[in-house]
Amino acid sequence: MEEVARTGQVQFGAGGVFGLDRRAAFTAGYRSVISLPGTGVADVVSRLWWMRLTDFWQLDFYLDRQDPTFGRLFLADEELLHC
Repeated sequence: MEEVARTGQVQFGAGGVFGLDRRAAFTAGYRSVISLPGTGVADVVSRLWWMRLTDFWQLDFYLDRQDPTFGRLFLADEELLHC
C-alpha cells in the first residue's frame, strides 16, 4: 500500500496540486488486481506524509557528498507535502 500511495503522490502531484481523477483511476486499477482496504490506505498516506515531513535526506546529499543540487531536491520534496 505504501508504494501505491508514494507512486500516486509522485506521479499525480505536480506543483502542489494533486490530480485526484488520475489518482483515483490509478488506485482503482491497482485495486482491480490487489485488495487495498480503505482504512489501510488512509493509514499509509498519513505515515507517508509524516515520513516526508521528517526526512531530510537532501541534507545528507549536501553535507556528506557536497552535492550542489540540495536546494532543488529539498524544494521538490517540500512540494509533495502539499499534495
